[in-house]
Amino acid sequence: MDVKSHSEIEQRMKVFVQEVSMNRDGSHDWNHISRVLCTASSLAMCPQTEREAGRSLDLQLIRLAAILHDVLDKKYVTQDENELEKGKKQSHSVLNERMMNQLINIEPKYNRILDLFAIIDRVSFSLQHKNQNTSAYAPERIYLEPEVKHVAWELKVVQDADRLDAIGTIGIARVFMYSGIIAQSIEETLEHFEQKLMKLETQFYTPKARKIARQRHLEMEVFLQQLKTQLNSQDTAE
Repeated sequence: MDVKSHSEIEQRMKVFVQEVSMNRDGSHDWNHISRVLCTASSLAMCPQTEREAGRSLDLQLIRLAAILHDVLDKKYVTQDENELEKGKKQSHSVLNERMMNQLINIEPKYNRILDLFAIIDRVSFSLQHKNQNTSAYAPERIYLEPEVKHVAWELKVVQDADRLDAIGTIGIARVFMYSGIIAQSIEETLEHFEQKLMKLETQFYTPKARKIARQRHLEMEVFLQQLKTQLNSQDTAE
């Protein structure tokens, strides 16, 4: 694929995703996608990443996956007819078909579309860790699946970029924004930090992402300590 054709494909998919995310809240809007795209590109081009992967990475595939990774996010899409009638979520099947048609029309290599879907279908942290409290828990298994194995590092890069945007100061802002949308209390939101976000530091694969994650983890620790202190204070008026 030449640079010009890839540039055209990327631009068309950006327009598609901007339309899809137009009515989504600020925690998962185009600004989030744009940050993930920028971070994924930076991680992919880092020499340390290629050394760990043992090969050159497919930057074009990574960028497309970063752009499309949230299109079918279950927080915003559904196959439940009742939810669709309420108009609160978008149709999973409709968006999936639109995305596939867009790609087929502009991407001549069908195998690359399959690679792309192999990545975006597995970016989710909750999907990878869904059996966390059972004997079936094996988060690394997804990288050994036949359709993923040859693009495992491309998947890891996109996962790292998405997870970096979930932690640190930007992660705090996004969490509380989404919590407000779904009417969660501060205490319920704190549970989300403890159950997921504070565990993310060890879930990064690229050296650069691990370094950034450490700093952002510390930012969350400081914030949570201060928040808990103030929530538990009996003398906040003084």
